[in-house]
Amino acid sequence: MQPNNEFLTRQQTDEKLHISLSTLDTYTKLGILNAKRMGKRVLYSADDITDSMIDKINTQKHKMKR
Repeated sequence: MQPNNEFLTRQQTDEKLHISLSTLDTYTKLGILNAKRMGKRVLYSADDITDSMIDKINTQKHKMKR
């Protein structure tokens, strides 16, 4: 599988993961997702948004609901 150099904005990332922007910020602070700053924009690598990452987030969602 070749690496994908695509970057997603915060809004694109939260839509792809079906989470709110505040949850995205929480996941970034917890280190679940790694954000990159490019100028004034905060971007997320599409490579970081994989099936395994989605599984991690779903696991984290269940832990937060307890």
